[in-house]
Amino acid sequence: MNAKLTQRARKAIVAGIERNDSVAELAKLGVEIRTIAALEKHLGIIYLEDLVCVTSEQVCEVPNLGAKSQASIIDALCRYHEIDSCFILQHEAMLARKARRWRTYRVNPPN
Repeated sequence: MNAKLTQRARKAIVAGIERNDSVAELAKLGVEIRTIAALEKHLGIIYLEDLVCVTSEQVCEVPNLGAKSQASIIDALCRYHEIDSCFILQHEAMLARKARRWRTYRVNPPN
């Protein structure tokens, strides 16, 4: 899709592609589930990588998806760094939990 994305958004999208994120992640950024379902059904788009490879003309050809739906997709892509930030925070929290468990294990090893 032809969108004017910031460098921050582009980096986040690349990270999302590397994680193999699905387009369903866009729902977290306000894209309607109906829009996501239509992309999956009519264009076979399941992953973020698939979405960035289609043109805006292809999206406009999807039945019942108009300019408003296309604008919400582009807006979500422009804000994709918000998902990337959440992913990083979740990953850091998981690592912190593992570190706490490891410290507890080392201090009080099982008998």
